[in-house]
Amino acid sequence: KSLLIGESASPRTRRAIRRFFESHRHVYRVRRLITLQQQGDEILVAVQLELRPAVADARLLRAIDECKSEFQAQFPQAKWTFIEPVASSANSTGKDATRRRHSAHA
Repeated sequence: KSLLIGESASPRTRRAIRRFFESHRHVYRVRRLITLQQQGDEILVAVQLELRPAVADARLLRAIDECKSEFQAQFPQAKWTFIEPVASSANSTGKDATRRRHSAHA
């Protein structure tokens, strides 16, 4: 039943996945992490990452591919892995930046 409604991976697995990305040399910060338990021990992972400033342009794709292949080597149960690079929160504008300004003053 829980697989039908979209259960996350176990807390232990989620912590291990977060630790992996937080310690990766190309990653500055994990913005969002979503996991979805699938058949058996298979999981789907979607993650938004702030990459380090040195990772830009053509190197961005190589860094994402490298991060993804190293992740899947360590977590073979992650049959589907989606990595979305996002702008650094220090440089972002719009709703996220506005929300941070308001919450900082609350």
